[in-house]
Formats: sequence, structure tokens, C-alpha cells
Amino acid sequence: MNIKAEQSRFSVARNALGAVDAFKNDVKVAVRQTLAGLDRGTVGIGKDCLWGMAVGKISKSANGPKGTNAAFYARQAFDEVVSSPAFSNFVY
Repeated sequence: MNIKAEQSRFSVARNALGAVDAFKNDVKVAVRQTLAGLDRGTVGIGKDCLWGMAVGKISKSANGPKGTNAAFYARQAFDEVVSSPAFSNFVY
């Protein structure tokens, strides 16, 4: 067993998980900024409508997914963020 190779693989996985958490944080910031920009008196917003409004900010994230399925993974992260208790009363 090559210890150096195993340590390298572990650090790559740890860095990848850190990038996922950083991207989810970027998504959370983009969603909050988008919600803050809504008209006063807005009592709720649909998930798809919010996605359409926030995708421009989300796509500029330096930690975002890259490649063919990037949009799918970005939408999965978005869905996970907006279904959290912090947004569940406002986003339907």
C-alpha cells in the first residue's frame, strides 16, 4: 500500500468536499441577495421563479461546478439550500 498515494487521494476528496460547501455557501448568499431585492410586501416566491432570478449570481461563483453536468449540480445545490429551514417559510 502506497501511503503517499492514499494521502493524496484523501486530500483531493477533502478539497472537493470543501469546494461543495463553499459553493453551497455562495448559493445561499445569492439567494439571500435575490430575496432582499424583491418588492416590499412579497410574502412568498416559487422555487423555479427564484432559480430564474438567482441563477445569474450563482453562475458567477468561483466555487461552482464545471463540466457537462454543471447546471444539474448547481440546481441540486440550490434545491438543497432553499429547502433548508431558513428559507422554507418563504420559498414554496
